[in-house]
Amino acid sequence: MVGDELYQLLLDGHAEPVAEVQRISGPRTIQLRDGRILTDIDAIIYCTGYFFSTSVLPEEFNPYPVVGVPSPLLYRNMFLNHPDPAIRTSLVILGHVGIFLPGFLQHELSTIALSQIWAGKSHLPPLEDMQAWTRDHLANVDTTFKGNTSNIAPNGMFVNMGEHMHWLDETAGFGIFDHFGWFKRRAWAFWWQDREMYRICAKGIVAPSIWRLFDMGKRKTWSGARAQILKDNRDAQEQAAEGKRRMKKEKEKEKEKAL
Repeated sequence: MVGDELYQLLLDGHAEPVAEVQRISGPRTIQLRDGRILTDIDAIIYCTGYFFSTSVLPEEFNPYPVVGVPSPLLYRNMFLNHPDPAIRTSLVILGHVGIFLPGFLQHELSTIALSQIWAGKSHLPPLEDMQAWTRDHLANVDTTFKGNTSNIAPNGMFVNMGEHMHWLDETAGFGIFDHFGWFKRRAWAFWWQDREMYRICAKGIVAPSIWRLFDMGKRKTWSGARAQILKDNRDAQEQAAEGKRRMKKEKEKEKEKAL
């Protein structure tokens, strides 16, 4: 972003470096450290790269009260369990939840789910349920790391993948779990109408475009999702075949050398 986008925006005057944010002074107004007031602010995004840093937040919103322990006290490792509902639905910590998918993909799924909550199409549970989820999650982390003899601290970033994927699916409106399986109406309809795509999605690689394939009434689908899924699987098969050919040639060369 810095090389391709931001630098040119700075040169053209469309973007401007400013002092650090001191406080939020109004619904869409912030005050900078140098006293300057900025208005018509839509969002404040703090980017910390690959560091799980929340040092810019006041202590009241600190999701890591135990120093050195990467286990955030957050619902879904995203939302603050704050008594004020306005804060629960507006201040979100992104990039602090881990599931076994490629990094950019899992973070994209989280932001899509968040967008549906902010759009009012999905909703957070009551505070008591959010707090209960956090307690159960941290208890599972402690159980997982119980008896750990290494110097690695219990890491609460990683959540139960199956349970979390179902939450993402329902909250974001992906419709993945509704379109696969033996006892679901949408799954049978999908299989009947597009058996090739059903088979590829069920047995092929996990192509990211699958999360943009189904219309569940919450978010827009991507018209190119089907073609992209087919291409991703075709490319994967070609790469696998090429890898096998290379291995076969290397083995043949080793046999020739042995002779």
